[in-house]
Amino acid sequence: MGEGSKQKGSDLPKWMQEQQQAGKPDGHEMTFEDADHEPAANENSETEESQASNDEEINKDELEQFILNERPTFDELPFDFPMFLEKRLNEGKTWSEISRIAGITSSQLQPKWRRYKEMVTKMMKDGGAA
Repeated sequence: MGEGSKQKGSDLPKWMQEQQQAGKPDGHEMTFEDADHEPAANENSETEESQASNDEEINKDELEQFILNERPTFDELPFDFPMFLEKRLNEGKTWSEISRIAGITSSQLQPKWRRYKEMVTKMMKDGGAA
């Protein structure tokens, strides 16, 4: 289209196309799903190490048991995740139902739950210190 256009059918100026190509060698745009499911693809990701070590050292059952017994809370995540987990396990509530209890959508709750589990895992590895 424009004189700066480098790719077929692209409306982006040449400098933006070059940035896209430099940021992702295969030419595909990165999505949030890419970040969640393939952390190893980004070598500079701070969560890459913690995600890999979290999964290897502490299993889901240990994590859930710790949450239910210790009931850790964090100021930056003002939700009662231990209560949510109890409702999930003991009452058979779905995460969608739990998100309604929290007053947010399930797509908003999911990353907060993931972050909470990461923080609890770190706490467990650090010997219970927050």
